[in-house]
Amino acid sequence: KDPVSYNQQLKAVSRIIAYRDADQANETLNYLPLSPLSEADYPDTIVQSVYFRRFEVVDDITSAILGYYRPSQMELVNGTWQPKVGETYRPFAANDPAAGFEIDTTNGNPATLAAVTNYDLTKLGYTGPVDDNGNAFVKIAAVTPNVASKSTVVNVYYHHQLVAVAPDKLPTAGTKVDPTDANSPVYPKNDYDPAAATTTVQRIIHHVYAAGTQINGVDVSGQAVAGLSDTLQEVTFYQDARLDLVTGAITNTGQFRAVKSATTQAGTTTSVT
Repeated sequence: KDPVSYNQQLKAVSRIIAYRDADQANETLNYLPLSPLSEADYPDTIVQSVYFRRFEVVDDITSAILGYYRPSQMELVNGTWQPKVGETYRPFAANDPAAGFEIDTTNGNPATLAAVTNYDLTKLGYTGPVDDNGNAFVKIAAVTPNVASKSTVVNVYYHHQLVAVAPDKLPTAGTKVDPTDANSPVYPKNDYDPAAATTTVQRIIHHVYAAGTQINGVDVSGQAVAGLSDTLQEVTFYQDARLDLVTGAITNTGQFRAVKSATTQAGTTTSVT
């Protein structure tokens, strides 16, 4: 009978969890072109692995693979792995590539791909996590793979919160968007210009005599009516915009709204807001 060797063989089934910014070309969170997140606080890639192990039985003379022992059938004898008394290996079969593999939990290796609760980045200006199909994805379920399982990649996406800003709702950097919410994000640094978003439309009414009007025999057609000053009417409009709470980018909506009006006549101004 030829001597044999016992060669340990390992296989890993892994799950890679990648956290991505859906509004910055799906880049991972630690490598964003704008406002990247700290890897120390929010690592953007998590690798989980379950390991499988077996012992290959090889004929030392012919180098033929004879079969496989499960790790539970082996023990250390004087520093080398040997089959336990009475154990027999599973014969090699080309159509059974998983023969002999068992989950290897030595050295603290896990037996499952543990459940993971995805980051809540609301306070940093993001919406909740979603999956590849845009569905809410608060938690990734635990999985117990087998040796035939494929390694997988799980992508978790975050969109940016967009909030309305206007001259009457200034996005002061560092202040909370919602002061009543403890988990509210703050306005990021931005270059919002309320003056550029304010437009005033005026109408001046001249009070003049109608054509053919005579006073004391003098034709005063088109002349200003004595004692009546011009009437000035003004309407102020604000252009609404949206602020990206992650990057601070401003996008005008193109929509204007009237916010106040004023009428001035004879030195007296009446305002309506």
